[in-house]
Amino acid sequence: MALKTVALPTEHGGWGLLLEPLVVGVAAAPSGAGFAVAGAALAAFLMRHPLKLVASDIIARRRTPRTARALAFAVGYAAAGLLCLTAAVRLSGASLLLPAVIVAPLALTQLGFDVRNRSRGLVPEICGSLALAASAACIGLAAGWPPAPAATLSAVTAARTLPAVLTVRAQVLRLRGADASPVSPSVAQAAALVAVAALAVVDAVPVRLVWIWAALTARGLWSLHGRVRHVRPQRIGIEELLVGLMVALVSGLLLSGHQARISAATISTTAARPARGYAVAPAASMVNTVTTNARGPIGHSNPSTMRSRSRSSVNRRPTSAPTR
Repeated sequence: MALKTVALPTEHGGWGLLLEPLVVGVAAAPSGAGFAVAGAALAAFLMRHPLKLVASDIIARRRTPRTARALAFAVGYAAAGLLCLTAAVRLSGASLLLPAVIVAPLALTQLGFDVRNRSRGLVPEICGSLALAASAACIGLAAGWPPAPAATLSAVTAARTLPAVLTVRAQVLRLRGADASPVSPSVAQAAALVAVAALAVVDAVPVRLVWIWAALTARGLWSLHGRVRHVRPQRIGIEELLVGLMVALVSGLLLSGHQARISAATISTTAARPARGYAVAPAASMVNTVTTNARGPIGHSNPSTMRSRSRSSVNRRPTSAPTR
C-alpha cells in the first residue's frame, strides 16, 4: 500500500474545511503564534486519517502492515501538533485555546463517525466544519484580538463553510440521480447572508462583506435550482475549494482593515479624553496662582500682604485734636 493513502486524506472537501478558516485567520490577524496555531490545526487534521485507519483495524481485530504505518504517521502528526501548540501558548498565552475547548465535543463526534466509516454523513460533516472554523478564532486570539472580533472570524468562516457543505452534498446527489431536496441548502444559504448582514449592522464586519455573501448566495441558489451539471464530483469539490480559498483570503483582508479602523478609532477617542481635561487645568491653575499670591493659600492670609495693609491703615489714621 502506498504511503500517500495512509498519510493523507483523499477528500477535497476536507481540505477546504481546514484551509478556509486558516486563511481567514492568518490574513486577518497574522502573528507568529497564529502561524503556530495554523500548524497545530494542520497536524490535527492530518492525524485524523491515519488514526481512523488504526481505530478501524483495532475494532476489526486485525493487524496489518498498514496498521503500523498508520500508527507511525498518527504519532508523528500528534508530536508535530503538540510542538506547534506549545509554541503558540508560549508566545500568546493559554487563552487562545478557549475556542478549541468549546468545539472539542464536535470534533470528538466527528471522529466517532470516522472510526465507524460514516464520515460522509451530514452530521459528521457539519460537526467537522464547525470544529475547524474555531481555528480562525484561535488565530485571532493569538494575535491579541479581543474575544468578540476573534469570534467574528469563526462566525464568518462558518457562514461560508456550512452552506457550502450542504450545497455540494445536494449537487453530488443530484448528479448521481438521487432525490435531493434543495430546501435545506437554500435555507442555509439565505441564513448565512442574513447572519453576515446582521454582523455588518452592528459594525462587526465591513459592509463589503455583505456584497460578497450576496454573490455567494446567488451562486449557491443557482447551482441548487438550475440545471444539473454533468461533471465529475471531484470537479465540483475542486471548484468549491478554489472559490472558498479566494473568498477566505478576501474576507480576511477586509476584516483585518476593519479591525484596524476600529482600533484606531478607539485609541483616538481614548487619547482625546485627557486632552480635554488638560485644557481646563491651566485656567484653574492661573486662578489659584492669583488667589494664592493675593491672599495666600485658601483659609490663610499672606503675612506680607497683612503688614502692608496694617501700615496703610496707620498712615490713614486721623490726627487727634490738641488738648486744651
